[in-house]
Amino acid sequence: MTQTHRPLSKKRKSRVWLRQERKLSNPEYKKYLYEKYKVSFSMSELQFTFNGQQFPSAAPLLQKLHRYERTEINLTWYVLAIFLSLLCLVSYGVFSIDQYLQSFH
Repeated sequence: MTQTHRPLSKKRKSRVWLRQERKLSNPEYKKYLYEKYKVSFSMSELQFTFNGQQFPSAAPLLQKLHRYERTEINLTWYVLAIFLSLLCLVSYGVFSIDQYLQSFH
């Protein structure tokens, strides 16, 4: 029998984790990772299942989930930086074209 930590009908609350709270020693952060990545635990086999992989103990699974979470945060910052850079370039381009067109008046 496989059990998940949260029923599928419940929505996950989004939570902002401070850097000090994003540690594997924090039990709330561990619970958040289990719920976010939908980890299941098999009572009959006494092991965790995530993406078809089975983990006999929680430590390697938590390290993998923590790495996914860090990668997701880094990717978010990377996309935000690219967006802001492109926004600045477009603004500068529009400003330059406007200055060029105003020079004819």
